[in-house]
Amino acid sequence: MSKPEFNHATFVEQRLCATVKHCLGLRVSHVDLTHRLVDDLCCDSIDHVEIVMKVEDCFGIEITDDEAAECRTVADYSVLVRRKLMTAYPAAGGAECAAS
Repeated sequence: MSKPEFNHATFVEQRLCATVKHCLGLRVSHVDLTHRLVDDLCCDSIDHVEIVMKVEDCFGIEITDDEAAECRTVADYSVLVRRKLMTAYPAAGGAECAAS
């Protein structure tokens, strides 16, 4: 029986949603890519800073203040994280973060 193929996008999305949910504690029961950070998840500025810091730690990337300000949805973070991972680890298809 062969191993299932690693899906980079799914990995990033699942890990990102779990990270956002963790940062918001008990205020939300479910987080997905369609959620808007402020309107749907009630993120305030402190929550947003915590999310940025956790995402940076989780994926081993750096997010500038300008990039963070552009992220209005969880999907926006997903696109940003995947782009940064592809830049940092092009030979691995951006999947190097899976080892961390």
